[in-house]
Amino acid sequence: MINKRFIMNDGYIIWGPIIITEIFLFIYLYKDSENIDIYLFLSGIFLFFYGLIFLYKIKNTFSWEKTTANLLSVDKSKVIILEPGVQDIAYEPSIKYKYKYNGNHYIGNTFSIIHNDFIFRNTKNISAEDKINSFLNLFIIDKHNITTWINPKKPNQSILQQGAEKKTVYKYVIIFCLGCINIVVSYLL
Repeated sequence: MINKRFIMNDGYIIWGPIIITEIFLFIYLYKDSENIDIYLFLSGIFLFFYGLIFLYKIKNTFSWEKTTANLLSVDKSKVIILEPGVQDIAYEPSIKYKYKYNGNHYIGNTFSIIHNDFIFRNTKNISAEDKINSFLNLFIIDKHNITTWINPKKPNQSILQQGAEKKTVYKYVIIFCLGCINIVVSYLL
């Protein structure tokens, strides 16, 4: 079964706040360069907390409890990625699993706290469909049990991968650092 859904390229989600912040910075500079320190401070606070919130979410998954889940289904979903002037077809895994925590049964279907980490796109040498099929075969080999991580504060929240992909962590670190830089520069002005 292949479900379709539309998503924006994760570049828009990650870099969108930075681009919007910098556009407002240039507009503000053009109109009134006298109060640039206030703008830098406000944009710095925005970028600082945007990066910090996602880094906290990623780090927080390492305190989740490990358990074994029963694999219920393995499938793929077709994803249409929207970019300016381009529509790209990609795939994401769709895995459903059942686990027990504190005597209660739950159904989970989340790979990572950052959802766009597991979207497989076409590259020069390998098609998105080949990539997703190889990835899903890892779960088909051991049909019954998989390791899952459960949020002890919200047991209905579970993931199959703690943390996030390195490239995703780096993006949020850059956003966080840009926020810090803006705050420091606003203080120095």
